[in-house]
Amino acid sequence: MTMNKFLGKLKAKDKKNSITVNIGANITICKECEKLNKGVEIYNMFMQGPYHNILLKYDKENHVFLVNENALMGIIQSVNPLQEPRKIQIVSQKEWMNSGA
Repeated sequence: MTMNKFLGKLKAKDKKNSITVNIGANITICKECEKLNKGVEIYNMFMQGPYHNILLKYDKENHVFLVNENALMGIIQSVNPLQEPRKIQIVSQKEWMNSGA
C-alpha cells in the first residue's frame, strides 16, 4: 500500500478528528498520525550516537546508562500534556513488582 492510499484511508475514516493546515497546500494530519509522530520522536530520543544522545548517554567507565531526567519528563508530558513535572526514580523489576503504587 502506498503512503497516499494509507493517508487517503485515514482521511476518509477520520475526518472529524483531523487537523487541516494551509500553507500553500492543504495538509491533513489525523490524530493517529500525530500519535505515530510522537512515537517516532520518542524513538529518536533513545538513539545513540554523536548527534543524538538527547535522553541516554553511556558511561563506558562505569558501564551504566545515564538518563536525562528533564528529557524523560518531557517525553512523559508529550504523551500526557496535563502531567505536571515530577521527580523520576529508576527502579529494578523486583522493586517495581513489589511497589504498592
